[in-house]
Amino acid sequence: MNVELSQRVQQLAPREGLNETALAGLKCHRVSEPNSFTHVVYQPCLCVVVQGNKEAVLGTHIYHYNPNQYLLLTVALPLEARVIEASPETPFLSLALTLDFDVIHDLVNRSPVIETLPAETTPAIQVSAMNQRIEQCLLRLLDALDDSLEREVLLPLIIRELHFYLLQSEQGYLLRQVAARDSNAVKAQKVVRYLEEHYANALDVGHIADATNMSVSSLHHSFKAATALTPMQYLKRIRLHRARVLLAGQGINAGDVAYRVGYNSVAQFSRDFKQQFGLTPTMHRKNQQLLVQSR
Repeated sequence: MNVELSQRVQQLAPREGLNETALAGLKCHRVSEPNSFTHVVYQPCLCVVVQGNKEAVLGTHIYHYNPNQYLLLTVALPLEARVIEASPETPFLSLALTLDFDVIHDLVNRSPVIETLPAETTPAIQVSAMNQRIEQCLLRLLDALDDSLEREVLLPLIIRELHFYLLQSEQGYLLRQVAARDSNAVKAQKVVRYLEEHYANALDVGHIADATNMSVSSLHHSFKAATALTPMQYLKRIRLHRARVLLAGQGINAGDVAYRVGYNSVAQFSRDFKQQFGLTPTMHRKNQQLLVQSR
């Protein structure tokens, strides 16, 4: 990995955890010690580690990536992720850039070559070897953040160039599937948007299929191919992630949270929450309160 790129990310991530930047959609991450798995919903993005090692898990799929690789997601996915190499002297450092689907569609439409997409047998998340063009493009992108005129004039061009290089990479087919009308990725995105907006409602597979204009069989096939989860498994994870955020707030008990995220049974909610996160909702809320008080 380019040493300059690592140094720039370190400057942009002076604090532990996620650090916002001057570019909306670009975040830099610093972690000073290895951690246990945390549950995070990753939005479609390019993830690049510049120092340290990390792994993410989706179902039975494990994705390990380090400074020689990058992770690409084209559908929002609930992952379990952990940093496995970091120290105060050499912290884990990474960046995550939200993908621009408008740019992807435009670049694919302008492509002089119509390629046959490979069979969609893997989820819409993959790890690839870093290449020099993507690395140098990222460095120019980070350098342009320092100047307001460069941010306004050059950043859109650099971001477009970066998407072009990603389309030319071995993972380019993932981005091309985003622009393909009937691909599993496009269908899954439609379902994900619906679930994120209506997760608190009473939903079943038939309702989701009707709402997204798919047959039940097509819904199952397309969604699981892109996300490695069934629609109902995904819905449960979204509900539990939303519940965890609500429990971190003040004055909301577990029962209220359960109903707010779409559960009809508090007991079932508690069982699912503990299975997913290893703690009951009440224990999680108490831990969050203690963490706030200790700061």
